[in-house]
Amino acid sequence: MKRIAVDLAKSVYQVAESVRAGVVSQHRRLSREAFGRYIQEQAEPVEWLMEACGTAQHERDLVEGFGEVYLPFALARKYPAAPREWGWQYVFPATQRSTDPRSGAQRRHHVDEKRV
Repeated sequence: MKRIAVDLAKSVYQVAESVRAGVVSQHRRLSREAFGRYIQEQAEPVEWLMEACGTAQHERDLVEGFGEVYLPFALARKYPAAPREWGWQYVFPATQRSTDPRSGAQRRHHVDEKRV
């Protein structure tokens, strides 16, 4: 099933389409009017992920195959799905993903405290 993640927080909607887990097939920036037409053009069933805050960034990361945070070993073992869940994400996530020096995995870390 096609998944479409939409960030509604701005005057221009940011849309990411995915037809396979972890693979974004298309990124778009649409005005409100264009977004209304875009919704009506969807011919096949779609799973919509819509958000008007930082959650959209996390959902987009998940669609792109990322979206995990580092958890200490015992927590990661006890709650194996937790690194991908919204409740475990940083309150102030960085705008860019970076490479975790411990594991080599690409992750979004917290924003530098000097920028908050």
